[in-house]
Amino acid sequence: MLLALSLLLLAGLLAVFAPAIAEWLRPADTVALPIAAAYVEDQHRAAPAYRAWRAQHRVPRSSPYTGDQDDQRDLAPMHADTDVSVPAATRLRAFYSEQQVWLEPGVTVEDWVYGRAVVALADTHLSGSVEAAERVHLVSSAHFERLHAPVVQFGPETQVPEAPYPLVLFETEATHSLRPLVTGTVVVPERCLLDEDLVVTGDLHVGAGARVRGSVKAGGKLVLDRGAVVEGNAFAAGDLVLGPHARVYGVASSEADVYAATGVRVGLPDRLATLTGEHVRVVAGVTVHGTVWARREGILDGRAARQAA
Repeated sequence: MLLALSLLLLAGLLAVFAPAIAEWLRPADTVALPIAAAYVEDQHRAAPAYRAWRAQHRVPRSSPYTGDQDDQRDLAPMHADTDVSVPAATRLRAFYSEQQVWLEPGVTVEDWVYGRAVVALADTHLSGSVEAAERVHLVSSAHFERLHAPVVQFGPETQVPEAPYPLVLFETEATHSLRPLVTGTVVVPERCLLDEDLVVTGDLHVGAGARVRGSVKAGGKLVLDRGAVVEGNAFAAGDLVLGPHARVYGVASSEADVYAATGVRVGLPDRLATLTGEHVRVVAGVTVHGTVWARREGILDGRAARQAA
């Protein structure tokens, strides 16, 4: 009887402390983040919801939008089934098109816009969500919040091949450990290959032309130098700085701010991902396959876009 009670008490204690024991054996904070590609809290819902609403209410197919209305803030979502050019300085609440949508200079979007392709010219203010079935292209200076498409292009596209595959293997103090955790700051040297996940409690600096085959996570600032490649996800508790032509195949996320230089690529055509931070600042030549989410403010530097053009 006493043995049975003891076993029962032991089982109860194990059940209570099982999560703590599991965390002690394999701390969750020491593994590179398996960030989902849909790390946007499903922000791109507007267009499907509107399509469903239009079908339910049998809204007739419309003629092309002509821009006769000066202010659309108080109207229901407008829609068109042909290519549309929204005149300069127009304020739109919501707009849906089956084809291409051009936003002329100075257009303000207050809620959402959807089209097969959406092209925004200079000095646009894109609050809410801009979505496209094929491509979102911000040609020049713009403020934005959420952009979603298989291709999100800032300024003119740049065609730069990836840096040659590194042959020199780089190992950290965690390479032969059960935990991919390194205390302090880590610098991955230029043109070196890191063949594993890496979690750093401090800052992480991936040198020019270096490649990480896994995911990375920095407790501080994360910097990818020119041509550096992360094949997994990249997460920073501090700022995330993506140098010229740096690439992240998965999600690139910062709990602080993101800075992306020309030629940066996030995601792949067959692997949609997310670039997100409190403030997202990009210049011409940045391409994201998936979603760009500026939780406070996103800025495309128009001066850099015009210089690159």
